[in-house]
Amino acid sequence: MPTGVHPYIWRNAELSNLFRRLEGRGAFGVLGIACIPELAWGMRACMKRNIPVVGIPLDANRCMRWMGRFEETSVNLERLSELMN
Repeated sequence: MPTGVHPYIWRNAELSNLFRRLEGRGAFGVLGIACIPELAWGMRACMKRNIPVVGIPLDANRCMRWMGRFEETSVNLERLSELMN
């Protein structure tokens, strides 16, 4: 983990609440990993607030919203590694 990076895993929460908690606590940015519709929504929310954001889509939309139940999915770890370096 790069020095000074404090990860926060967000799931099923209101982004605006998270942003309010983080404001005034130093600089922060967002790395989003999600299905394309959720990723687009989250990235737009960040851009609207001038929060730096980078997104990586999951390899497939397999969340409950699309499948009716959670199905395992994956993310391109090579792309994630490129973004982290």
